Amino acid sequence: MDNETAKAAQSRRTKQALIAAATKLFGRQGFSAVGLDDIARAANVTTGAIYHNFGSKRALFAEVYKALADDVLRQAKADSRSAVEQANAQTIERAVLGFAMAFDSISAQANRRVLLEDGPTVIGRKAARRGFHSKALQILEDGLGLLMANGGIEPQPTNLLAHMLFGALLEATNVSSDDRKALSAEFNAVVLSMVRVRA
Repeated sequence: MDNETAKAAQSRRTKQALIAAATKLFGRQGFSAVGLDDIARAANVTTGAIYHNFGSKRALFAEVYKALADDVLRQAKADSRSAVEQANAQTIERAVLGFAMAFDSISAQANRRVLLEDGPTVIGRKAARRGFHSKALQILEDGLGLLMANGGIEPQPTNLLAHMLFGALLEATNVSSDDRKALSAEFNAVVLSMVRVRA
């Protein structure tokens, strides 16, 4: 490995360590409560490494936001595809609830704080919509459209229904509960009441 290759590999490792450390800290404490010194200490690097790799705390947060959004969206897309593929007379209810699987992921405290609470303020509402909301809505709308096409649920305006369900999901993440499992089950029941499943 030549010197340039070694430097590039070290730079990648440093960047990954900073994103991992920042993800944990932003998720636990929120953007405002975390200082660059905290992130550098957790990643075992200097604050200079943050400036060198990202330029600012806000730019580092934007990277954390993108990584978290990509992870949640990737899982939501996989869950949606799997649910639709398995949909038949016996499993259609489960297929509809494939959407609700995202509830547990988004409502996890760290994800909620970064994606829903701090994200729109730190990177801007338009950027947050482009980076997460719009893509999540498209995944949901596509899944609902396929379920309608294969006769699993009654034909309905997919765009409107997707917005209503996504709005319900976002609002439901603000409900406090000591029993997340019970809250998730209640959310699933509400989703089913909003979607007309064919008998």
